[in-house]
Amino acid sequence: MGLLELLHNGFRRAQDELEAHLGVSICMPNCGKCCEQNTVLVWGMEVEYIASFVLGNHRRLKEVIDRSEEWLRTRSGPILSPKQRLADPKKTMERIRATYGMRCPYLLEDHSCLIHHERPIACRSYGVTHFPYNCLRPYGKGESGSVRAYNSGVGMVIKQSLTELLVSAAVGDPKLAEVGFLPTLVLSRLAAPRFAGLVDSGMVDPSKLIRNHVTSPALIFQDQLPTFTLAGDEALQEVEKTGIPTGPLTLVIGGRR
Repeated sequence: MGLLELLHNGFRRAQDELEAHLGVSICMPNCGKCCEQNTVLVWGMEVEYIASFVLGNHRRLKEVIDRSEEWLRTRSGPILSPKQRLADPKKTMERIRATYGMRCPYLLEDHSCLIHHERPIACRSYGVTHFPYNCLRPYGKGESGSVRAYNSGVGMVIKQSLTELLVSAAVGDPKLAEVGFLPTLVLSRLAAPRFAGLVDSGMVDPSKLIRNHVTSPALIFQDQLPTFTLAGDEALQEVEKTGIPTGPLTLVIGGRR
């Protein structure tokens, strides 16, 4: 069993512990609420894990690829040029936030998940190490109003283990610690020529191509996007000018690399 699977088991134990305390399930079958308004940021090592399952099933592979491409083609407005992004970084950030709030392409019509077994850590963390604002699960023991429980004890153990795994992965292969939107990294991994052609065609909003190397596990312990954008507008402008990130959480508006 790999280290990533051990972390998955850690989230399962944390969930079991929390549910035993609350007396309610923290995830309702075929709910999909968190997936309707969220496309998660993931690490490259998670995409490799997903690929190890999907590549063995031609039918599911095709559906994952098709849904990833459809997500990349969908946009809420005109594509901003590099000059426009540099001139108005706040608008760029608004576009990225809108991307983050898009429906996950792997949420099926019956509100089940196409990649549930191999889903990313961010998905496993919902309701476990942090409580999503839009969750509709029933109140448990000791909860009321806006007071909701999450597992901070086991969560800290998971956090330390994840940090060590990310640092180790980054040393062996930097791409394993690379962060980006799930459908973007999935398509670039499973269908690289198709992804490259799509990006080269200019049909993809650059907000969907953000990438960076982040070895901090903070992404799964609070809202991802505010964490990912702590570098601020000045750092974003510097990246647009030089292509060089100025901090560990700086956005990189990337291409098809």
